[in-house]
Amino acid sequence: MTTGKPLRLAVIGDGKMGRAIASLAGEHEFEVVALLGEREVLPQGITRALLAGADVAVEFTTPQYAAANVRGCVAAGCPVVCGTTGWDGARAQVEDEVRAKNGALLWAPNFSIGVH
Repeated sequence: MTTGKPLRLAVIGDGKMGRAIASLAGEHEFEVVALLGEREVLPQGITRALLAGADVAVEFTTPQYAAANVRGCVAAGCPVVCGTTGWDGARAQVEDEVRAKNGALLWAPNFSIGVH
């Protein structure tokens, strides 16, 4: 990507994977505009203001929060990449909601190097 203007990235989840994504973002022409942990997200959920103008969000949290986080991104008009596993029971319904709202979701259960 050599557009001259970095894509604005919101990272939802400040655990090991979220911090790794945030630390590598600049090398891949992304500008991290938000690194959101529980303290930021839990009081009100994902909002447009929390996403801080992100072009895309990456969600790496826990199964209990993934569906709500994806829904919040879609409601805010922000495409989302989700790497959280273990929320299969809610995922089909969330995917239907994303399609109905013309949102964008990429879910992948494994982000290990060489898998994709």
